[in-house]
Amino acid sequence: MLTKTLMLFHMNLSFSSLEENSRKVVIEKCYRPLLDFAKISNIRVAIEASAFTLLEIQRIAPDVISLLISLIKNKKIEFIGSGYVQLISAIVPYQVNCKNIEIGMQIYKDILGLVPRYMLVNEMAYSRSIVDIMLKYEFQGVIIEKNNVEYACQDSIKKPDNILDYDYVEGAGKNSKIEVIWIDSVLFQKFQLHIHGVISYEEYKEFIKKAINSIGNENLLVIYGSDAEVFDYRPGRFNDEALIVNDEWSLIKKTTLTMASDLNLEYILPSQFREQFPVRINRSLQVTNIAFPIVVKKQFYYNLSRWAVTGRADFWINAACHSINLSLIEKNADIEEWRKLCFFWSSDFRTHITLDRWSDITSQIKNYIKSNVDNNRLIAPFNLISKFNKNLISKGEIFEKERVDLNSKYINSQVRFTSGSNIEFISFKDQKWDGFIRSFHLGDFASISFAKPLLCNTTFIYSPKLRIGGLDRQKVLKSQYLKEENIEGVFSEVQIGDVSLGLSVINSIEDQSLFLVTKFYQDLIGDHIVRLFGLQFDLNQVKGELNIATHNGGKDLEHFPLNMNASHSKAPSFTVSCSNGFGGTEGIMYIYDDHDAIKLSWDTGSFPLFPMIDIDSYGQDRLFGIQFSVSEIDDTCIDHKLSLEEVMLRIQAVDRKILI
Repeated sequence: MLTKTLMLFHMNLSFSSLEENSRKVVIEKCYRPLLDFAKISNIRVAIEASAFTLLEIQRIAPDVISLLISLIKNKKIEFIGSGYVQLISAIVPYQVNCKNIEIGMQIYKDILGLVPRYMLVNEMAYSRSIVDIMLKYEFQGVIIEKNNVEYACQDSIKKPDNILDYDYVEGAGKNSKIEVIWIDSVLFQKFQLHIHGVISYEEYKEFIKKAINSIGNENLLVIYGSDAEVFDYRPGRFNDEALIVNDEWSLIKKTTLTMASDLNLEYILPSQFREQFPVRINRSLQVTNIAFPIVVKKQFYYNLSRWAVTGRADFWINAACHSINLSLIEKNADIEEWRKLCFFWSSDFRTHITLDRWSDITSQIKNYIKSNVDNNRLIAPFNLISKFNKNLISKGEIFEKERVDLNSKYINSQVRFTSGSNIEFISFKDQKWDGFIRSFHLGDFASISFAKPLLCNTTFIYSPKLRIGGLDRQKVLKSQYLKEENIEGVFSEVQIGDVSLGLSVINSIEDQSLFLVTKFYQDLIGDHIVRLFGLQFDLNQVKGELNIATHNGGKDLEHFPLNMNASHSKAPSFTVSCSNGFGGTEGIMYIYDDHDAIKLSWDTGSFPLFPMIDIDSYGQDRLFGIQFSVSEIDDTCIDHKLSLEEVMLRIQAVDRKILI
């Protein structure tokens, strides 16, 4: 029996480390040989490209587009879509994700005369909301990587099934699901190793033999599902990229044809596979959970923080894009302005972007904001809280007591000054929860694992190069208190290593909310981990099941029961500082059980926070905490600069019924 086999090549002329004047070289060395390979061999291939990449190919080498159209018509190639630009849906607001699809679809129609049936999830950064967006635009299916999904869902996949037996993935909306084609990152990395001359054909063939035996008779073997630009060309992201020692496209042709003969492979297109093996209706999988709310590609050192809070200045560029988004919504902008914003949100500006391209894109964004956006505004009520905080710092009376109560008819809270403006407890008077948000102290838990202070409103700043920071190196310089009509607050000036900052807790009676404010007095240059507003929760007060709900690029909230341990803030390697997190794309996160709900919110146009949660248990003891990152560390941190002034988080009680 022939094994149904797919090869999918991803084309991206916005590649972060690719200078614009090298795009023609990539077209000639990578894209033209790829199309020639499909034309002269019996190997059918799938090709995915953003609409932006197609426009660039059309501008530079229009005959390549003509050849692509011909090969699609002759069913040598199936074209896979991804939108106007390659952006990370899980950190982008819903309306921008929709515009990216709409603009991309129109360009696909204009250039290729078609709308793709399948969409590749950009960077394999998958959230549940992607399903709902794809269904909105009537796509047949999505293509995502299976490896991290397999790990995240190891308790959900019924043995002896493997993940390839699941033909649908489930969305955020009620009963929403879409067809899925699974890519295997280990398979495509093995293919690259062989073509780059690292492993022999015999070694590679034996590996594929094992893969064939493991997939089952009705599943698709995807032997390649990655970049086209890594063959006969090297993008230049890393110093250890393999040397080009062969005519790699000729070797690809030889290997694929020989494999077809040696292992009885039949290379087909995604739509042809589904014609031969219809989807199994009842086989659907909920891909994400509280431990893995977003799954991405390759090994664990890739995670959502890569595009949210690392890079040269991800926090700044994401805040700028959010502020533009809010402005475009207000003025009912035309499609060209949305197109520009989608471009600004391209994922490649957030990773290994070259200095020349970074300088160019930051200049474009700053000029656009200067002409079109009030970049100094905060949305209500954060604007009023910022005004009060200025008065608190300049007019507040020096406060020398160890702690102070901030109480109103809505909220009871207590702040302790021994290590900054730490919160002892917060209670909302219309809730059954009483001090649900609170600090824990030495001796509160039986386990030695938790025998340490676990405080609320913590600030963690650490630089591995300067070896400064941490939670235990904070020096409180002074504390202040101020009360005005319907609002009161406390402020501490704190030194963490050589970083000075101000920490405020403000109780607003008018907003029925508690606000946490961190004020920075200097830019942070170089690699830093910066996590703000660390909160702890008393799980003994939970009635029924505790859940988190937030937006990860979609219209609907994604709900996650806290039914397993999670370690988002844990470093997966020496060079990557965290493991996972939430998109929080509307600046909202709910925490709720059967009776009560708390809403955490922030202004994404000024501070697009990256929420991370940690859940740990030992015996009867169980801990749950949240942190909000503005800076993490990974291999994309080049000349990293973090420019912050004020960052704020709002905490309020809400009616549990709104989450039904």
